[in-house]
Order: sequence, then structure tokens, then C-alpha cells
Amino acid sequence: MRPMFLTCAGLLVALPATAWADEKPVPISPKKWFTAHDLRCSWHGCGREGTVRFELSVSEEGRVTGCRIIEGSGDTQTDQNTCRVLEIRARFTPATDSSGKPVASTYSSAIKWVIDHNPPETVQPLPTPVD
Repeated sequence: MRPMFLTCAGLLVALPATAWADEKPVPISPKKWFTAHDLRCSWHGCGREGTVRFELSVSEEGRVTGCRIIEGSGDTQTDQNTCRVLEIRARFTPATDSSGKPVASTYSSAIKWVIDHNPPETVQPLPTPVD
């Protein structure tokens, strides 16, 4: 019986800090993480679109400390750029434990890269006011 107890205790020690997070990390302004300029045609000739599913490691300070692609878009450069952009721009209100103390955690989501095949409509200039 004793080896069973030691094995279980060892498993508890090996679990990541997220196992004890009561509150998950909350993304801060995720709509601002990506821009239209982040998908570059030079990577794939503007012919590829796709969804990238990712998992981020988030520090106690709410900063991204790592990025892992769970399911790629089919284009390695797009997948790598997704992580690069997230590591630079993504910020979180950190996860917390039961006492409210910030803890390291993970956050999983996806981004769908879509190429706009329709140019924007031409905007007519406003008339110049006459004094």
C-alpha cells in the first residue's frame, strides 16, 4: 500500500501549476492581437488560408512564455507566425489559485487566417468646405 501512496504523491508534484488554478487566465484585448499585416503573401503566394489551434503558456504576470501549435493550418510559416505574434502581443489577466494568488497556467484557442480576395470599396473624398 505504501508504494501506491508514494506514486500518487509523485504524480501530484509533477502536475503543472494550472492544476491548482481556480480561475483561468483572461485574455486582454484579443481582437488587437492580430492585424491584416500579420498574414504576408510572400509566405504562401496569397493562396492559403486556414485555422491554427494553439496553446499558450501564461506566466503569473500574464505574459506568454510559450506557444504550442495543437493543429496547424497546413502552412508552417503561418503556424510559426501565429506563435510569434502571440508571444509578442498577447496579454492576460493571470489565472489565480483558491487564495487569489496569480499562478502560471495555459490558454487554448484558435485563429482563422482569411485572405480578403475583394479589394476594399473606393471611398469618394468628402467635398472641401467653402468658407
